[in-house]
Amino acid sequence: MNPGDRAEAVRLEIGDWQKRHGLSDQDPLMAVVEVVELLFGSLDKGAVCHSQKILQELCESVELLNQRSNALSKQIGALAASARSQEEWESKSNGGLSLLLGALLFGAGIVLGRWWG
Repeated sequence: MNPGDRAEAVRLEIGDWQKRHGLSDQDPLMAVVEVVELLFGSLDKGAVCHSQKILQELCESVELLNQRSNALSKQIGALAASARSQEEWESKSNGGLSLLLGALLFGAGIVLGRWWG
């Protein structure tokens, strides 16, 4: 079987697999299949070095994506912690303000009671 026939047979098998599992062309899994097809479809005796470079670039891209997602997770965690501390401060200050207002009203009631009574 020549490489063109083999590639066509693989494409037909992938199409059957896609239909069998109900995957659309826009499914992320199909993007992975496309990357693998590009990577291993280009493997022939003269393209081994080229495919290793592609694989290395793919690994570097995945590592960069991992680093960026970790940084984003840390930023979201810091933002959530800041929001929690802000909420705690507001609830404590509102509680203190309510207590102060209650004490002032109680004192005003005593003063008015003595003045009127």
